[in-house]
Amino acid sequence: MSSLPVHTTLDDSAMTGLLERRCALVDDTTKAMKKLSVDQSTMTTMTSSPFTGSWDESSKTTTTRNHLEHSSSTTSASSKRLSPRLDRLLSLPNRKMLTLLNTIRKKDSSSNQEPLDEKTKRTVIGEWKGILAHSPELFMCAWQRSAGRSASIKKTFVNVDASDDEVKIGFSELSGVIQNFFNKIILVQQLDETQMRITCEALGARHIDFVSRGFNSAFWDVFLVCMGEVLSEVLLSYTTDAGRRAEISMACERVFATTVHYMRTGYQERRRKEAKANDKSHDHSPS
Repeated sequence: MSSLPVHTTLDDSAMTGLLERRCALVDDTTKAMKKLSVDQSTMTTMTSSPFTGSWDESSKTTTTRNHLEHSSSTTSASSKRLSPRLDRLLSLPNRKMLTLLNTIRKKDSSSNQEPLDEKTKRTVIGEWKGILAHSPELFMCAWQRSAGRSASIKKTFVNVDASDDEVKIGFSELSGVIQNFFNKIILVQQLDETQMRITCEALGARHIDFVSRGFNSAFWDVFLVCMGEVLSEVLLSYTTDAGRRAEISMACERVFATTVHYMRTGYQERRRKEAKANDKSHDHSPS
C-alpha cells in the first residue's frame, strides 16, 4: 500500500477497501498499545505486591523481562505493518475521519436514498443566509481543510475549467464555485427533490472529466466530513442555543449527504455509459 503513487486512480470499491484496511491497521495498533499498557500495569503490580511461597527475586526478574519482550514484539509487529505514509493518519482527527469515511461510503452504497423531509428543508432554507452572513469563509475553510486531509484533492483541482467558457481558475477560487452551487440548490431550487437530483447528477457526471487528473469520487466524502466539522465550529458562535445548533447541524449534514449521493449517482452512470460505449467500439473494430 505504501508503494501507491499520489496520483493512483482507484475505483469506488478499491477506495472503500483502502479505507477499511487503514481503519483496521489503526485498530491493530491501538490494541497493541493497550496491551502494552496492560502488561506494564501487570508488571507494576507484580513488583510492588508482597509475594509468598517460592516466588523469589530472580523469578520476578525473568517474568518481567518476558512481559517486556512480548509487549515489544507485539507492538513492533503491528508497527511494521504500517507504511510511512500512514504515520500521520494515526492522529485522533484522522482516525475519526477514516471511520466517518467508511461509514459514509457504506451508507451511500445503498441505491435507496430517502428524500429530504420538510422539516429538514425548512431548517436549512431558513438558516442558510444567516449562516453564510455569520461566516462568509465557511466554504473556503472546508475546501482548504479538505486539501489538508488529501493532497491529491489540491493536485487534481489546480487550474481547472470551472465553466463552459473554459476559464481556468485556481484551487482556492473553486470554493466560491462550490458555494454558488449550494446556494442554487438551497435558495433558488428550494431543495426541490427533482431539481436537486438533476442538478447534482449533472455535476457529478462532469467530474468524469477530472479522472485523468487524478480525481476519485472519494474526494467528495473527504469534503463532506470537512464541511460537517467546519459547520459545527461555526454554529458554536452562530447561536448559543444547543438544541438549535444540533437541529441545524443535522439538517445541513442531511442536505450535504444527499447532494453527494446524487453526485455519485451521476458520476457512476456516466462511467457505466462510457464503459459500455467503449466495449461496443472494441467489438466493432477490425481484428
